[in-house]
Formats: sequence, structure tokens, C-alpha cells
Amino acid sequence: MHFLYVRLGLTLNETRIISVEAMAIEEDIFRIVIGIVIGLVCKIASGWLEKYILDKRNLEVQTSKLENVIVLSATMIAGAVIMIKFQLTSEIVYAFFILIICITISLIDLHHRIIPNGLLLAMLLAKVCIGIPGLFDIAIFPKWNIWLSLIGLVAGFIVFAIPGAFGKAVGAGDVKLAACTGFCLGIDGLLYSVILMGLGVLAFSIVQKNKTLRNMMYEMIQMGPFLAISM
Repeated sequence: MHFLYVRLGLTLNETRIISVEAMAIEEDIFRIVIGIVIGLVCKIASGWLEKYILDKRNLEVQTSKLENVIVLSATMIAGAVIMIKFQLTSEIVYAFFILIICITISLIDLHHRIIPNGLLLAMLLAKVCIGIPGLFDIAIFPKWNIWLSLIGLVAGFIVFAIPGAFGKAVGAGDVKLAACTGFCLGIDGLLYSVILMGLGVLAFSIVQKNKTLRNMMYEMIQMGPFLAISM
């Protein structure tokens, strides 16, 4: 191998750089594969959680095969992104936990127009659990600006509560989910999430050929799936 590098005219330092870059690429590929596998596990876990919650409410799972394929694909992609984006183990565990919650919320709200309070509480507790150690600069946990989270919580509540006061159809569950999203992502993350949600609602309104966006604003649209996905 060294002879090959010499024939190619590469110096020792250049060969070391190439070797390090190759190792980095291999590590990224490995993390992507792991993320895809964990994403698959998250989809299975969310399915069990959805069935458990609906059984307690005497409701049936109504997710179609096509929806399962779409959600599975999206979850596996999200898993790969999580493994590439985050380095701390605590952040990775937290992100996958939130992913399970978001999948479950999306499917339940899509078919039953319900956002269980237990799932919202789980989101808040998860953020607090990973955030409090960060307040004390514990190395294995990400730093947490609690004020940004509290501002995000209030902003999320207000942004979704105000339209309801003016006759727009916004469910109470959507308002609570927006507040939880603001708490988990902070005010900056909430703004991006709301923008992505708006684009999703716009795309949905275009697909609904017989409805205009203005008319849909006065209907009870399930914002939960759009907001959960945007997280």
C-alpha cells in the first residue's frame, strides 16, 4: 500500500490525511446505517404505543399500509439524520425518544383528532431530564438555556391560541402541542418549526383540490401531524 502511494506521488502526510478522511467516511456510513435501524425500531415502538393508547380509549388503529410505508421511510431517514447531527449519547437518546412521541401523536391526531396529554407530558419531562444536568455543565449532557425554553413555551401557546380567539379552528390539543414544542426547541426552534408546519399545511391545502387555503383556515385541521413532523 505504501508503494502504491509512492507511485501516485503522495507524501506521507497526504497519505495520512487520506486515511483519516476514509475513516471519517466509514464512520459516517456506519452511523447512518445504525440510525436507519434505530429509526425502524422507533416506528415499531410507536406502533405499540399507539395501539396501547387507543385500546385504553376503546378506539381502533386506522393506519393504512401506505401510511405505514410513508411513516417508516420518514422515520428511517430521521434516524439517519439524528445519528449524523448529534454526537452526545444523551442527545441521541432524547432525539429518538421525541421521534417516537411525534410519530405517535401524528398518527393518532390524523385519524382520531386526539393529542393525548400523556404524550405531551412525556415530551416536557424528557426535556427537563436532559436539560437540568446541562444547567450544571455536566459534560455528557447538552447545555440548556431554560429561559429560551420558557419563552418558547409561552410563544407557542400564544401563537396558536390567538387564531382560536378570532374564530379560526385550532384544537386545544394543537395549542398544547405548540407550547410543548416551544419548550423543547426553544423560541428559535419554534419559529423554524412553525414555518415548516405552515408549508406542510399549504401543501395539504393544494392537494385538497376542492378546498382553498382560506376555507381550510376555518375548518378543524389536524395541526398535530404537521407540527410534530416539523420538530
